[in-house]
Amino acid sequence: MLLAFPLLTHAQKPTQAQLQAALNDPYTIAFNEGYQAESLGKVRDAEAAYDRAVERAESPVDRVFALSRRGAMRARLGLWKQARADLAAALELEPDNLTAGFALLEVARGQGDFRAAADTLRRLEGLVAKYPNERTLQTQLALETPRTTAAWGDLQGALAQYQEAQAVLAATDDLAQVAQVQRETARVLLGLNDKPGARALALEALGTDLRRVGTSRRRPSSDWLQRGDRPVAEGLLLLADCQLALGERKAARENYHLAWQLAFRLVSPNELYRADLGRARASLQALQAGEKPLFFDADVAGVADLTGYEDFPVIRFEALGLLGEIQLAQGQPAAAIRSFQQAVGLVEATRAAATAAEKQNFLALQSDYYRWLTEAYVREGDAWSALAASEALKARQLRETLTADAAVGESFAATVARLQTLPAALDGSTAIVSYANADWSRTEPVAFVITGAGLAAVRLPLAALPALAGKLPLADVLAAQKKEVDARRYDLGDEIGLAGIVAYLRDCIYCEPEQMQARVEPMFATAGILHELLFGPIEARLAGKNRLLVSPSGLLAYLPFDILIGPTNRALVQDYAVTLTPSLLVTQTLAARAPGTYERPLLGFGGAVYNPEGYDQVMANVPAMKQQFDKLVGVRQAVFAGSPYAGRFGPQSNLAGTKTEVLMINELVPGSRIELGRAVSEGNIRALAAQGELRKSRVVHFAVHGMAMPAMPEMSGIILSYEDPRPGTPADRDGFLQITEIERLPLRAELVTLSACETGLGAIIAGEGVVGLTSSLFTAGADSVLASLWPVSDASSVYFMQRFYFHHLIQGLPGDLAVAEVKREFISGRAGGFRHPQYWAPFNLYGGREALPGR
Repeated sequence: MLLAFPLLTHAQKPTQAQLQAALNDPYTIAFNEGYQAESLGKVRDAEAAYDRAVERAESPVDRVFALSRRGAMRARLGLWKQARADLAAALELEPDNLTAGFALLEVARGQGDFRAAADTLRRLEGLVAKYPNERTLQTQLALETPRTTAAWGDLQGALAQYQEAQAVLAATDDLAQVAQVQRETARVLLGLNDKPGARALALEALGTDLRRVGTSRRRPSSDWLQRGDRPVAEGLLLLADCQLALGERKAARENYHLAWQLAFRLVSPNELYRADLGRARASLQALQAGEKPLFFDADVAGVADLTGYEDFPVIRFEALGLLGEIQLAQGQPAAAIRSFQQAVGLVEATRAAATAAEKQNFLALQSDYYRWLTEAYVREGDAWSALAASEALKARQLRETLTADAAVGESFAATVARLQTLPAALDGSTAIVSYANADWSRTEPVAFVITGAGLAAVRLPLAALPALAGKLPLADVLAAQKKEVDARRYDLGDEIGLAGIVAYLRDCIYCEPEQMQARVEPMFATAGILHELLFGPIEARLAGKNRLLVSPSGLLAYLPFDILIGPTNRALVQDYAVTLTPSLLVTQTLAARAPGTYERPLLGFGGAVYNPEGYDQVMANVPAMKQQFDKLVGVRQAVFAGSPYAGRFGPQSNLAGTKTEVLMINELVPGSRIELGRAVSEGNIRALAAQGELRKSRVVHFAVHGMAMPAMPEMSGIILSYEDPRPGTPADRDGFLQITEIERLPLRAELVTLSACETGLGAIIAGEGVVGLTSSLFTAGADSVLASLWPVSDASSVYFMQRFYFHHLIQGLPGDLAVAEVKREFISGRAGGFRHPQYWAPFNLYGGREALPGR
């Protein structure tokens, strides 16, 4: 319950005579009538009473509280514009009024104005901090934070915040508040696809509300049945949503109907509309199961009405999406396209006013509209528009950063037209493959194949996945899936999905040496299955090509494409040079950059100091490693000492191979510059950047430890030389160059190489793809990035990089062809003891600028 009165000191408390006079005051009578009606759930009566209170208010204080409560009631009635006007008027009279502030926060969320919601929340945090001992205020603020976080789509963050709020709630005996938090947490769990957990908590919340109703001293238990109770209606809606998600259509429909009846008695439009949406979802689910629901036409008509409700943007989002799904199920893709386009338009309008982090989270929350739009265009036979819808959901924030927001307002038609220039930019040896909806279980994924002849959209036969997966040790596949894949997000449970097969292949390749032999057969079997699923349907369209630009979808970004085994037992890299891109639109942006001018071919960093005490001993191996380089089995046994890195990121080892690597590259490539040992520091890199040195090199090479943290991508980075471990060391001297720092480096390199561990990994975020080191380097100014998908052998990396630069910088091969040639050397045995894919498959080239020679 919001505070209805300001905090008073003892000296300010009114006398008995003043209290009696106040009770007979017309304003007080009207305000109390409003308060009583609000307590009984009579929202319209409360709004009318508070309206009278506004008219009768004589003092600014009275007017503020009457406006605040009238605004709150109007928000419940869906009168968002009037509510916002009331609250703005109240805050104009008293800017620090908490009642109006909290009500405005609710209104901003209800209107879908999440930018204003975030700003209001920050302001409230400052105001509430003035009252550290007011438990009611502290509790309310603790709950508003996760509500606003969830509204932006950061459900994991909201769940953590709700869990933190439990400590604040433990001391309350307010059953209404406890039930509300249980409902909100259950809603977040449902959004995270934890259906059983969400249903259990929804039932618990409903039980808490029924206890509140049964023990209420203000309302008899029969009253809420006759007049309705808003929290109970909300609880029934939530329970029905959980039941529907679990396939319990009959029970769900009954609860939607009961919730609708309660909301109707309350005249509560938000709950009424949600009940209408729920009943329509149940009808759609029945239709998809081959049934014809009794009230299907009425349900569809109800949803169609909701698509025009501009005062309820969140409801309108859902209604447009649901109507589009229904239209697709009825075989009406053209009508579905119109519905999904409207939904996407609303998403884009909301994103326009958001911060970068909010844009990313909100797009992830609403990403299904783009996926459905892609599917609708495929069914309509409009392949270019389908591709545009799919690519619009990839690397959005990166693209907007690269174009300095120039592409934010680009129309959908302009995006289609831009993509349609790709065939003319390709030479006869190159094809583009873009995957769509590969991480989504609602439809079959699609591969878009672009050649000089045009575009084709090809369905991928995921229906064959269960039979193909039966050839593998299912327990091991499921274990890999559970370890590496967020099964709740991908709606997998114990069912093996495409993401699980990708995870198992990675497990088979990147394993301990003693496990390699046992995993060879399952590795090749898994690589064959993935080739059959991802390339089998499109292989005929790739005839005559030897270069591929691949735009992955979702978890396919973690897939080492080069190891996929075709029906002739050849790895993909033996026939194609593969480049990956976060988005075809990003590649077009990179290709449009003006070429750089360079003073040197390469700037290399290696042999960083991670443990000063053991450094000289370890680096004594460098001459021997160089002498024995041609004897690769010997190099493979190179000695390096392990010791804790002085920073905060756990044990790191001095790597003799990294110093060997850059020394040999320096000998190979005339005119190069290298930085070794203690010069591989954050301070020195910043000094070189300030001098403009980073922009002078065609290639920048980092042979250092790298760290990818998909759970917290902003913490990913590269680990540099030991500097100063003391507490309070500034971020620019902590020896760890994080992605936010990398983004600000003044690069203009054709290529940045990260010869380090897992530098190609990052968080998979709907609407963005992989967020990590590669994206940060594109932002900094790199045209291409060579990075790895898992930790790489120190010695094998030496060979890989030396041969890569020989082919690329000495012989002049394009980057993708140079990478492919080195991998073929590994496969053929010319790299000695490094034939296993663990040593060559992780390296991927990202960007794709070279794939568009006709740009």
